[in-house]
Amino acid sequence: MNRAERTLLALHQKTGQPPAACKKETMARFGLTARQFNAVRYELEGKIQAQKEIREKHIQRLQGQIRATKRAVEETEEALKRAKGKGNQKRIRSLRGKLIGKKRRLDILKTRLRNLQAEAEAGRVALCFGGRKLFLAQYHLAKNGLPDHAAWLAKWRKTRSDGFFLLGSGDETNGNQTATLYEEGEEAVAGEKRPLFTLRLRLPEALGGGHVWLRGLRFPYGGARLDEVLKIHEAKKKGEKGPALSCRLVRKAKGWYLHLTVELPDAPIVTDRKRGAVGLDLNPDGIALVEVDKDGNPIHRTFFPLPLQGKTKGQAKALILDAAKALVAHARAVGKPLALERLDFEKKKTELRDRSPGYARMLSSFAYDLMEGAIRARALKEGVEVLAVNPAWTSLLGRVKYQVRYGLSVHESAALVIARRGLGLREEVPRRPVCKTKEGYLFCPWRPARKRVGQSKAWTLKELKGILQWTTSEPPRKRGARRPRRRSPSGTEVFPRVLPWLGPPGPVVPFLTVGDGRASAVK
Repeated sequence: MNRAERTLLALHQKTGQPPAACKKETMARFGLTARQFNAVRYELEGKIQAQKEIREKHIQRLQGQIRATKRAVEETEEALKRAKGKGNQKRIRSLRGKLIGKKRRLDILKTRLRNLQAEAEAGRVALCFGGRKLFLAQYHLAKNGLPDHAAWLAKWRKTRSDGFFLLGSGDETNGNQTATLYEEGEEAVAGEKRPLFTLRLRLPEALGGGHVWLRGLRFPYGGARLDEVLKIHEAKKKGEKGPALSCRLVRKAKGWYLHLTVELPDAPIVTDRKRGAVGLDLNPDGIALVEVDKDGNPIHRTFFPLPLQGKTKGQAKALILDAAKALVAHARAVGKPLALERLDFEKKKTELRDRSPGYARMLSSFAYDLMEGAIRARALKEGVEVLAVNPAWTSLLGRVKYQVRYGLSVHESAALVIARRGLGLREEVPRRPVCKTKEGYLFCPWRPARKRVGQSKAWTLKELKGILQWTTSEPPRKRGARRPRRRSPSGTEVFPRVLPWLGPPGPVVPFLTVGDGRASAVK
């Protein structure tokens, strides 16, 4: 099966025809049945399509890296001009070396982009059966623990043939005529009865034909579902279709593993938007959950910490799956749909090389796609509806409107906005939003500032975000410098930095009094 797949790819690349057009030649050469060829073709077409999608993502990533590197080159050239004007020779030498490195990297990125674009235009697909890492290991035998090239070749051939796929169909015997599953009986495990199965494999004519029987198969998970599938096929009438049962056999160190794939019906939706919604704000350090009623008022909040930085891929996946299970269980228990943002961090991740090390580590460890995929998969299984909302300004609106009013964190206030947006509720910026500082809460005088600059229209969210950042954030400092502590002599007040035309800051309140859902921050 693996040789047939590699030969089919070679014919596809040589003739330019789709794999389906090479059916007769491949079947005659390897003695395959039509169903076995369809399994090989299906597997190959999936790999080709996946490779094309990955290549498109690589092209987009390279384009983003080129833009970021060009911006870094321009910034370095400007810094070099300023250094030459000041006559700082040490700084000049440092910037010249940095500029040479940036330009060299820019040329490398452009070359990679041209190669990928030429490959896409020619319609070629590069596939390495066995893996690129193992293929390159033949040039570093001692480093990879291989005594000679013959040992590498044996390992290479074994890896290239470590499994095969057998496609099922709903109109075939028990969902698959090439790998047919039968129920053998039951066994008692810890007081629980579990079904036993027998698998009949149909061999190609090149291997002598006939059948191979695998008996006494046990499935710790999903055995009951397989039993239901077999009963459906037994009860179906002639001409009817049942669930398809596809089979994959994978060879590992301990032996062969059997993977069965069966179509599951969609779970019925058990949530209702009329009850409210559950908003989720996904962040690198955890997931914030806020539940709202039908009117958009918060009634429950919680935070699921996810310390992913420094974890292995398996550890991070386990933490995310546990959190997704708990989140979906809460939404199902209260009967409310989940609301998520539609985010894409691919563009930001392409610029990590030219960002600070702390920011790069944070964003690299942010497995947003894995979080969203785990939540959606679990919600689909449990019958929980997932609402995708526009992520624009959710953090800013939550910070300005709800953080002080309900005593929420930044992430929880953003989750509240997401939940309300999932219900179709609109958000408007208040006239006097409350900003949180490290030591209290600050009223920012937007209306006096608006009158002072002669603007009669309301502030845009982009303008508010800039003002909010300037009035509450620390001034920029050099890398490695300690954070300055801006306190008054008494140590009880904080002095936020303000714009020249904004006027003096409002009163600082060291505590927050919440009553009847409203905050009394000042008298």
